[in-house]
Formats: sequence, structure tokens, C-alpha cells
Amino acid sequence: IQTLTKAFIQLGGAGIAPIEKLLTTFGDAAAATTNRVEAFAALVRISTRAVGGGLGLEELEQLQTQGIPVYTILQEEIGKTRLELSELGMTAEGAHEIMQGLQRGLDKRFGGGMQRASANLSVSMSNLGIAMNNLKLALGEGIGGLGLTGAFTFLSNTLMQVAVILKPVVH
Repeated sequence: IQTLTKAFIQLGGAGIAPIEKLLTTFGDAAAATTNRVEAFAALVRISTRAVGGGLGLEELEQLQTQGIPVYTILQEEIGKTRLELSELGMTAEGAHEIMQGLQRGLDKRFGGGMQRASANLSVSMSNLGIAMNNLKLALGEGIGGLGLTGAFTFLSNTLMQVAVILKPVVH
């Protein structure tokens, strides 16, 4: 949530809109990588950098490093080679063209990625764990804050008292 909030603020502050569609595109692409948070952050960084031009190979390489085939996508979408991208990204108009092509390519290649990722086993197990913790909290608090916590505490104390009483009888 913090990463998403920070991204929303950064993109909005750079004057980039529509933010919701862009964040979905970035999330879908990042979902296909091994380090989703870093890939998402890299996409946000290059977007804010592209606003004023100065989008170079160093920024694009951040995506490539995260497992996003940025050069292949841009070759397919805008027909530019790696060397041509370096020159194109120097101006605001060129950087905008790169980002538009990248967004289109990311949508084509990774669209729906977050939904697919949320359906995998590890995410399902994580969701189950969260649900179990919420259930424990709900049962523990119960009605009026007593719930099972109070019942278990009472039972535990009672059993200890019974043990104290029975100890002399058993020996």
C-alpha cells in the first residue's frame, strides 16, 4: 500500500494522468517479475523522469534488469532500436513517445497480470493465513471484548486450581 500511495503521489506530482490506468499497467507488468515491488518502482521512476525528457538507456535498463523486456517491447511498438531510443529519449516529445509505446506494449504483453498472480497458490495461502488471523482475532475478542480469550483464560486458571487441589490426593 505504501508503494502504491507513493507512486500515486509521484505520478500525480509529475502531472501524469490517467494515473489509475497507468498504475494498473505497471502492476500487471511487475506481477510477471521476480521482484514485483522493485519492478513497479522502476516503472514509476522512469515515467516521472520521462516527463521532462532525459529518458535514457540507464532508465530503460532498470526495467530490463527487473525482467521486463523493454527493448523488445519498444522495437515492436515504435520500431526503434536501443541506439535510437537513446537519442529519442533526450527530448520531452521523444520520451513521451517511448512511454506511450511502452504502455501499449506492457498492456499487450502483461495485461491482467495482477489478477493472474493473485490466483496462484502462494497468494492463496497468504490470503488464507490472513483470514485465519482475522478469525482468531474475532474469536479472541468476541462479544464485548471477552470472547474465547476470556473463556480459555478461565479454563486454564480453573485447571491449574484443580491440579493444586488434586495433587495431595494423587500422592
